[in-house]
Amino acid sequence: KAGAAQSGAKGSGASGSEATSSAHAGTAGTGTTDAAAAHAGAPHSETATSQPTASQPATSPVATSTDAPAASRSTALPNITPGGLAGLLDMIAANPDGIDLADLASALSFEVDDLFPLVDAGVMLGVLTVDAGHVTLTAAGRSWESADILEAKRVFAGLALKHAPLVKTIDHALKQSKSQELHGELFLDLLRGRHTDEEARQQFHIAVSWGRYGELFDYDADDDTLTLDEANKG
Repeated sequence: KAGAAQSGAKGSGASGSEATSSAHAGTAGTGTTDAAAAHAGAPHSETATSQPTASQPATSPVATSTDAPAASRSTALPNITPGGLAGLLDMIAANPDGIDLADLASALSFEVDDLFPLVDAGVMLGVLTVDAGHVTLTAAGRSWESADILEAKRVFAGLALKHAPLVKTIDHALKQSKSQELHGELFLDLLRGRHTDEEARQQFHIAVSWGRYGELFDYDADDDTLTLDEANKG
């Protein structure tokens, strides 16, 4: 990893609240980003809060109108890969008592803001907790981080089905389909009801990435076909 290491002292006089996110298909999801918690413990001279962008949907929870479909009402998936999150857990695991986000960013030679999507995903999936800018692995996080590759996929699949609404929605729909196949455009059209076209496509492809890693389902872009993974049948 290249770049000069960023140094930062833990901010004083502020307390961060752990963000949690848990949603299930058919019920309204309530998303709370942990960006504020990260800022409370990590100084950033340019801005006091992280501004939501299309590339960081985790900082902009989806509207929670009770009139909206379940998938639309739930928290958007952070734009990260399972492998990237696993790498972050490896870094944090080297510190049994956790680590300040400022110190973690410095160790990676990145800005604190760059960690937010990964940290938000970790909090959403229940593998990380954040308190006053100090991030720590949960029991689930330790289980995933210490597992071999096959067990890690199994652990991640369970976490994604429990905490990532769009992943659970796609998995459930495929299992309800007679052929266990569905057109991806179906979910894109549903997502466009609450997102721009670009955001809908991003959310869909994040869900596919997470589903593939957990061996839940796969997607053939040429045929626009989602299929249930063999390991997830029966």
